[in-house]
Amino acid sequence: MVGNNFIYPLESISIIEDYFRANFPRYNQTEKGMHAGFWWVSYCLDVILVRFDGDIGGVFHVYIHIDGKEYPLWQYNKKIISHDKTNSKNILFALNMVRDFLYESNIQLVKR
Repeated sequence: MVGNNFIYPLESISIIEDYFRANFPRYNQTEKGMHAGFWWVSYCLDVILVRFDGDIGGVFHVYIHIDGKEYPLWQYNKKIISHDKTNSKNILFALNMVRDFLYESNIQLVKR
């Protein structure tokens, strides 16, 4: 960890990978990468694509696409706006929000 406010790209990706293994086991990782402090990872299941990207010490973003249409998390829950700094607490917050969004959208793809 670098300081108390941010984490290395590999740590960000690891948090997401661990969460998907535990909560979204049917999703396949379709993309993963790091370059010069930037990172990205994507998962897909059928018509659903979930993508995270961010940078060390900066902010990260979450993109959910269902059947080609983007569903911004901030429209679902505005709390995500204040949780965009790249750190483990905020990444976990966003992952839980993704889980809740998919569940509440009646997309029965979350392990129960």
